[in-house]
Amino acid sequence: MKSDCRMERAALLCCHLVRTSSIVVSCLIMACVSFTTIAAAQQSLPVEQASRGEQPIFTQSGLATWYGGRHVGRKTASGEYFSGRALTAAHRTLPFGTIIRVTDLKSGRAVKVRINDRGPYTHVRRRAIIDLSRTAAVALGMARDGVSRIKIEAFASDQLGV
Repeated sequence: MKSDCRMERAALLCCHLVRTSSIVVSCLIMACVSFTTIAAAQQSLPVEQASRGEQPIFTQSGLATWYGGRHVGRKTASGEYFSGRALTAAHRTLPFGTIIRVTDLKSGRAVKVRINDRGPYTHVRRRAIIDLSRTAAVALGMARDGVSRIKIEAFASDQLGV
């Protein structure tokens, strides 16, 4: 009888360990995926410098903010679903699909993003000219501060594939 009880306890303990280790492994995998996503965003993203002397067709300077969180999975003004991992942005007037280069004026980092939403419109962000996705903000190094002075430029050569 004691032997059966011990066997049951051992079986329960084994099941518990298997479940716990599965959870731990899942958490480790999710952490690794998140880390590699953020690390990839922090590396220099493919932004060609305008070395061929191309002049931008649109330029604007001002403040940038980033958004995400509760917006993830919701429809944007363009009709697509928002993803904080995509290199996208919200601008009040630029046409949807426009590819722009966003340059942080303090750090000099730059990233290319696609306009897929309208904004920023909230009271706090009214002074900002653009809302970036979290991945774009991380690439520029502004995710922690939440706001940064930037310059945006649109080049004709970037628009050819759109």
